[in-house]
Amino acid sequence: MASKSIDTGAALTLRELPPVLRLAAAKRRSVFLLSTPGVGKTEVITTLAREAGADLLVLVASLLDRLDLAGLPHTYADPSGRTVTGFAPMAQMAALSNEHAPDGGPVWLYLNELNAAADLSVMPTLYRLMAERAVGQLTLRDNVFIIADGNPGSALSAGRDMHLAMRRRFQWINIRADLAVWNAWALTHGCDARVAAFFGVPAFAPHFNNFDPSDRAALTFGCPATWARVGADLREIEALSPDDPGLRLALICGHVGEKAGTDFVGFLSHADKIPDAADVLARPRDAEIPKEIDRLSLLCGSVVNMCIEKPVLTHSALNYALRLHAVAGIAGHAEFAIFLARSLALVQATKLVMRESPLLEKLTKLVSGDPYAIEAFQAS
Repeated sequence: MASKSIDTGAALTLRELPPVLRLAAAKRRSVFLLSTPGVGKTEVITTLAREAGADLLVLVASLLDRLDLAGLPHTYADPSGRTVTGFAPMAQMAALSNEHAPDGGPVWLYLNELNAAADLSVMPTLYRLMAERAVGQLTLRDNVFIIADGNPGSALSAGRDMHLAMRRRFQWINIRADLAVWNAWALTHGCDARVAAFFGVPAFAPHFNNFDPSDRAALTFGCPATWARVGADLREIEALSPDDPGLRLALICGHVGEKAGTDFVGFLSHADKIPDAADVLARPRDAEIPKEIDRLSLLCGSVVNMCIEKPVLTHSALNYALRLHAVAGIAGHAEFAIFLARSLALVQATKLVMRESPLLEKLTKLVSGDPYAIEAFQAS
């Protein structure tokens, strides 16, 4: 892709994207979402389409042939009896058209990897779709909203140039990965809290999104999508490899790459050097507080996991959070107090316990500098 990304210094996070897409859909304005791979755009679009009561049709543009859009050519007799050529539309496109489904419901048409279209012959067809909202002999209904996405030219391994006439058909939106946004999403979608805690260690935070376009040999890399898979699979991975650290390393590196996976497995290996999370929750006012940040972060992730499994333990975790915040002279402990409080305020089951906690006012003051935590507490 020859075009440069729109660098306004105001790239959006996925948290800020929903109202932008709703506005574009209401005005029937096509948008192009530009980001590095694996940020989580598809997840957000799927959710928003569902909330809007719209069907979602995802077409991977890098795999499309022009016939997938325009239909198959065929001959037929026109009213004068002459033989002419027309296009028999594919069912998925016919369902979006005024000609075949004029009363159809709203649809979000999601053109994935548009600027990596593998077949140059498909680009004129895509241009007509954008410019005229037409393909073959079909025109799109007004309630079909077009979203496209792709990666910047620097991130593409086999990109195609999009000429200016086509580029200007879109409102271009840069999307950036945001750790705080991802943490909030992950904790409410069943991801193991130890993954979120891992990124609380400054040395490990760069692994959250370490995509390197120059590393063409990399099989995978750390990004919101791959870490979400680690968070979803971590308990099962540990069950598969109780006495085989090599297997555990291979399974985790298979998601996020060698460097990130190695650091994460090393982070998990501190499990036998930290206080037992159950013991901490049994006596939060006098349980040990690790001095090392990586061990404290692992402990806090384990505490959040236990509270999610057994929400009645939430009050004990909040007591421990207040102790952490009061620790003097140890850098980073206050941040993990906020991590505990914010995490427990995000999950519905633990949030219900917090709502009745006499510590809620103190905890609200504790998180006063964290906008995501404040929002979660207000929801409490």
